[in-house]
Amino acid sequence: MTLYPPNELPLVRAMRGESVDAVEVFIRNAKVPDGRLLSITGGPLRGGDGALQGGVIVFHDTTLQKRAQEALVQAKEERCAPPSLRINSYLR
Repeated sequence: MTLYPPNELPLVRAMRGESVDAVEVFIRNAKVPDGRLLSITGGPLRGGDGALQGGVIVFHDTTLQKRAQEALVQAKEERCAPPSLRINSYLR
C-alpha cells in the first residue's frame, strides 16, 4: 500500500482545474479497520464567468464489487487447476 501524495488527491486535482475519472483509492481507519475501496470521479467547479472556484468529487464504494470479482477469479482458477493441485489444496 502506498500513501497518496496530498497534491495528487482527486479533490486537490479538481480544484486545480483537472478532471479525474474513476480514480481508485483505498482508505482505512479505526472505524473501518478492513478498509474500503473507493472510485472517485470529479472535476473543477467554475463560476458563471468560467473562473475556477473550486472542485467537486463523487465517491462510489466499490469494495463489494471488487471482492466479488476477486472471488470469481479465484473460483475460476481453482476450477481450471489440474486435479492433483485441487486435491493437494483441499488436503492442506
